Amino acid sequence: MSRLVARLQDEVEHKKAMIQFCLERREDKLSLQVEEEINKSDVIGFRKQVQELEEHVYLCLVTISRARLLVIKEMTSSCVQK
Repeated sequence: MSRLVARLQDEVEHKKAMIQFCLERREDKLSLQVEEEINKSDVIGFRKQVQELEEHVYLCLVTISRARLLVIKEMTSSCVQK
């Protein structure tokens, strides 16, 4: 999960740097090209990374919940046996 979060954080930082570059060089032709790249290609990849992170968090929470249930079941069965 930490790798997914790190990848997403890197993506956010990269976007922030690109946006700052564009804001500093409004009249520059290169900044317009960078701005177009940000708008068209990266949105889909960013959404996919967010979805992967959401799925991983969900699966972790489900696993934790199942483990808790197994521990409770084991504890109750051992109390009944005594």
